[in-house]
Amino acid sequence: MAKKPARERLRLLRDKHGLSQEALGAKVGCSGAAIVRYESDDPSVNRIPRTPIACAIHKLTKKLGDAIAPLDWCG
Repeated sequence: MAKKPARERLRLLRDKHGLSQEALGAKVGCSGAAIVRYESDDPSVNRIPRTPIACAIHKLTKKLGDAIAPLDWCG
């Protein structure tokens, strides 16, 4: 079975660990509004994180148990 999209995995992992979008953004170096865009299902809103943020998300999500690699955003 294929992995869920990075945006959905990020949302699930954030919810599982009780992090708000603002708190997650603070941990990876962006705003909560950016996290909203990274998690969005709406193609007019959805964005792919820039490389430094994608790398920070990878480091944090690896610690939280579901590493979202930078290239996972491209699928």
